[in-house]
Amino acid sequence: MSTFSQRLRSRNLPWFGGRRIILCDPGGGVMRGGNQIRMKSADRRKPRYERQWNAAFGRPPARSKVQGAFNSMRLGLSQLEGNTFCEDRYAFDELYANGSSVFFVSVIDGHGGWQVAHFLERELLQQVRKRMFGEDARGKSGSYFSPHNITSDSEEKGGYFFGLGKKGSPGESTPVADAGAIQFDSIVPTAVDAQGIGRVLTEAYNEADETLKARISASVQLGFDRFVRLGACVITCAITDGHYVVANAGDCKALLCRGGKAVPLSRLHNLNMPEERERLRQERPNEKDLVQCVHAWKDPATSRLYERPGPGLEKIETACYVKGVLQPTRAFGDFALKSADLNITLGSFPGSGSKSVYARPVVNGADFSKGPYITAAPEVRIVPREAGDEFVIVASDGLYDLLSDDEIVEVARAAGNPELAAGALTEAAKLRALEELGLSAKEYESLTPGDRRDVHDDVTVGVFYLEFPDPWRQKISRVSEQLQSVCDEVLKSAGSNLKNGKGSMGMQEFSVCIADPSLEDCPLVAVSKGFERLTGYRVEDCVGRNCRFLNYGVPQEKLDNETASRLRAFTDVAVSGDPLAVAGANVAPPRWAQDVIGGGAYFLRWNRTRSGELFQNLFLLRQIWAEDRTYLIALQTKLEGDIEKVGGSILEELNASCDMLSRAITRRMTGLEQVLHPYPDHGEEPPKLKEVMRKFRKKTKSNATR
Repeated sequence: MSTFSQRLRSRNLPWFGGRRIILCDPGGGVMRGGNQIRMKSADRRKPRYERQWNAAFGRPPARSKVQGAFNSMRLGLSQLEGNTFCEDRYAFDELYANGSSVFFVSVIDGHGGWQVAHFLERELLQQVRKRMFGEDARGKSGSYFSPHNITSDSEEKGGYFFGLGKKGSPGESTPVADAGAIQFDSIVPTAVDAQGIGRVLTEAYNEADETLKARISASVQLGFDRFVRLGACVITCAITDGHYVVANAGDCKALLCRGGKAVPLSRLHNLNMPEERERLRQERPNEKDLVQCVHAWKDPATSRLYERPGPGLEKIETACYVKGVLQPTRAFGDFALKSADLNITLGSFPGSGSKSVYARPVVNGADFSKGPYITAAPEVRIVPREAGDEFVIVASDGLYDLLSDDEIVEVARAAGNPELAAGALTEAAKLRALEELGLSAKEYESLTPGDRRDVHDDVTVGVFYLEFPDPWRQKISRVSEQLQSVCDEVLKSAGSNLKNGKGSMGMQEFSVCIADPSLEDCPLVAVSKGFERLTGYRVEDCVGRNCRFLNYGVPQEKLDNETASRLRAFTDVAVSGDPLAVAGANVAPPRWAQDVIGGGAYFLRWNRTRSGELFQNLFLLRQIWAEDRTYLIALQTKLEGDIEKVGGSILEELNASCDMLSRAITRRMTGLEQVLHPYPDHGEEPPKLKEVMRKFRKKTKSNATR
């Protein structure tokens, strides 16, 4: 143990269930230190034996760092780890409905260990998707959304560029879920129903908790009874074109920035909230040990808190627990508080008489026999969207315990992009924690991960931009126009066969799109103006997504596996740089391109515009390099005629034009990586953010001189 760690603990700061307060002697003198801190929803400083116990019980699987997944231009994520092994997780997904998107963002705050949060990272949104767009977990067909023009969204039927991002060596798979991105099969619903989404989320929460119970029960049968105390709080925010649907179970929180002001989208389910204490007491008036609280005494005139009673002081509850063991009143897991066959009473297993090695003694001899006392069923709130809405923040209590709602919105607005906003919020939370303890940044860096839990909890933040900032929209619009200009110029120099034949085949305009396979899910990073006209989607609605969204709503019979196989093979070879990656794939050119060299790089697929119109998209794929980085481009056009009548000469000239386009883009769009990055100045802190963060950084720097 370091000398500084010993000094940190020797400060003997008073903690009341996570609320660190000023304690005063009733005679008027301050008894021991600290600053007045807001009410916290969970212990920031766990008992040390429990932290060591959790860390020793199992190391979580490695988790990949998120970068660029799930429309990274809208969603920014950041984590600040406090525990030896971070107990927070997150998951996100995007579903398409008749040209509209439904975005799901979940933040999962584990307690007792990382295991339940790790399970829910993979399970929860899978349950949501099953219920919304396919068979539910019980194998029953149907959903709250009647399927129409069902389309599978498996990797075998993806867009031009499959979700391969950041491939490892040949044969390795990238654990996309470890990076937070959940990819599943999907079916397009006929409409986005906010009430239906709310019902789906409720069912998904309940089903996931039942699945979790079955797995933990099996572990208990093997003697691992400590797992009955593992749990997690979860909040999920579904964002549609017209509503926010928020399902909350626990003390995570969703916050909306509306007109520059903070608007809470959820309510905390925690016994530190007076309304939750009152609710439980009214529901079970005869269970006097149900709500157990730590007390202090408050001077109503000065709001000072005292450790002991005195004249004129009011007794108040500063930290409360269900049966003395848990603060959240809704949570996944925690089956000791839910199930009679899994509760642990006074360190023993019911009916066995044997002591549990991992059991925590129940406070004040509480009776656990009349459960369940908590639930995983979420409270669902539906809030209409308004024109002044800017972004949504979903975060674990580690953020809200340290920053006020107004401070959170102030920091996020000043950042100007979601990625930078999420990072700035975790930094602000850390700096506030250091300020409260009087620590310098240097002292903090010397702490081990376990010791940092004495300073702050795990913090997970997701910032979702509802609209892109104007400077970025203007930038991608310029890039889009530049791409179209290059494309048009190249096609002007095309051979006579292509010039004369394209009109008769309905090929009125060519467009181009560029994808970055180094990012998760290989998203589009730029599209030309012609692509916008072709698909009906705004440029900003395309950038950041895998182009498979053009397949949603296409009838199953119009999709073919042979084209999907060639698309997969092309992307595998392009990303890996290994010609052997094509092994076993069917790369035979389509019948209409068999006489053309490289005919396997020609593709014809049915796509769907934003308005629902089906069209045949004829496109060629190429790999290009810029700034030592690989990109994939597609040159495409709408085909209205019969592909069999296009002819080899037109295809060959189209192939030559695609080669010219690749070279022109590489040559003329210098600094391509910087041009295509959604926020090219993300490494340079905006002046507004620098000003907002100054109040956090200044106080922390002053601690170093003490």
